[in-house]
Amino acid sequence: MIKTGFTLIEMVIVIAIIAILSSLVLIFSYGVKVRKDVDSSVNSLAAVIREAQQKSITQENMTNWGVYLESNVNTKKHFFSLIKTSKVNIINRYQIPTALEFDTSLLNSLGGGLYEKEITFTQLYGLPGSSDINIKIRIANDPSSAKQITIYTNGTVSY
Repeated sequence: MIKTGFTLIEMVIVIAIIAILSSLVLIFSYGVKVRKDVDSSVNSLAAVIREAQQKSITQENMTNWGVYLESNVNTKKHFFSLIKTSKVNIINRYQIPTALEFDTSLLNSLGGGLYEKEITFTQLYGLPGSSDINIKIRIANDPSSAKQITIYTNGTVSY
């Protein structure tokens, strides 16, 4: 008499292989998602920078417009905002995903793990000031994953 079917050991081996492959797929897809989040956050911030610059050029509300970056390394919350005149007049506020952060070495320290940077553009010309401004967004604690936005003194925004 011939017995057909799988032994318990064969079943356990197949389940173990499926579990290992599934975990590898999940780990890989998470890394891809986080890298896409970096790209998406950089694109969103660049769009807000250009919006602020355009509002300054057209002298909307007869005021300067800008962008305000805020970073709290303790709570791991990082925001950028469209501002009118200064950081006290926030128009729209956006949070970047919690797996990402600003490179705080490019921001001003307020102490206690708080960092900020206020960038305003001149009316009519939309210029940011007397020196180039660099902003980096990266995967938390991974400097090699940083994507940079540069606002040049001539008003050009590149990333």
